[in-house]
Amino acid sequence: MKKSTGTFNPNDFDSITTIAEIAPQFKELYAIDFKKISLEKTLLPLNYEIISSDYIDFEFSSIEEYFALEVDKVV
Repeated sequence: MKKSTGTFNPNDFDSITTIAEIAPQFKELYAIDFKKISLEKTLLPLNYEIISSDYIDFEFSSIEEYFALEVDKVV
């Protein structure tokens, strides 16, 4: 068995995913008015949660305005 030379860093397995990256997979997001419907509650059934601390529910209408927000896959 080969001995590991480095220390384990859990951050090596993290990757940043934004709403801009996942939105094309879910075309229905482009038709929703997010001033009336919660983006966070819309993403949960799609197995994503918003992890950006600057997210404010009902702030913008279109998904494009949320593109910079980071999300995490729920498993």
